[in-house]
Amino acid sequence: MVKKSRLNLNKINHGVIGYQGVFAQLKLQYQRNNLPKVWRNGHYHDWRNHFAVYQSADGNKTPIYSGWKSGKLRIEVGGYQFQSQSD
Repeated sequence: MVKKSRLNLNKINHGVIGYQGVFAQLKLQYQRNNLPKVWRNGHYHDWRNHFAVYQSADGNKTPIYSGWKSGKLRIEVGGYQFQSQSD
């Protein structure tokens, strides 16, 4: 199955690359001073909704969660919770 993975550099001169993985597709477009434009399986990735470091693609929090530049880390698994904060 890994043999089906492909990197597409056909539009690299326009700042666009694509990747076909085993289970998903990813496309990135370079934006000089901003975050890259990202598409996952043809769906645009809206950075305003998915900026947290460990946040899943569908926006739900995962067992490990760290908000962007929040200085907080939370791990919640098996009924246990750990939380840490830095200044």
